[in-house]
Parts: sequence; structure tokens; C-alpha cells
Amino acid sequence: MDYIELLDPTGKPRPQEAPLAPRPEMLKGRRVGLLDNGKANADVLLERVAELLRGRHGVESFVRRRKATSTRGATFLPELARDIQVVVNAVGD
Repeated sequence: MDYIELLDPTGKPRPQEAPLAPRPEMLKGRRVGLLDNGKANADVLLERVAELLRGRHGVESFVRRRKATSTRGATFLPELARDIQVVVNAVGD
């Protein structure tokens, strides 16, 4: 009798612990990064978040960056990290 060997390519996730980034006590006067993942409507969500942060928390300015596509990495992260103190990441669709 012939047999067919089936392989499961999904693998098993490896849990990783990662500490949360330190949170600033307040956002007033800070420069906040808005990172758009490149999907539809992420920019709309980030614009609303920017309005709320400006109005409710006194955020001074925003640096907006958009990934070329949602499947590619954000090559500009080191530059963004030099320019801001806080970042908001949005996923659209």
C-alpha cells in the first residue's frame, strides 16, 4: 500500500515578551509621529486622532509618514525616531 506524507507548513508561534515603551506623563508641547501603514482609510483615522490629540492634549505638531505598502517595512523609522517623542500607528481598511 502506498502512503502520502503530508507536511504542515504553518509552524508554531514562539511567544516573545517585550516590555512596553515608557509613556510620557503628558503630550502637551510634544511632537507626535503618525505612521500610516499604507492601507485604505488609515490616513482618515490618523487625521481624526491628530485632531483629538491637538484639542484634548495640546500636542504641538505632527510628523506624518506613510509606508509604500502595508506588506513592506518602514525604512524611515530611524529618521522618524529622531524627530518625535511619541508615535501613533494606524492600520486601515
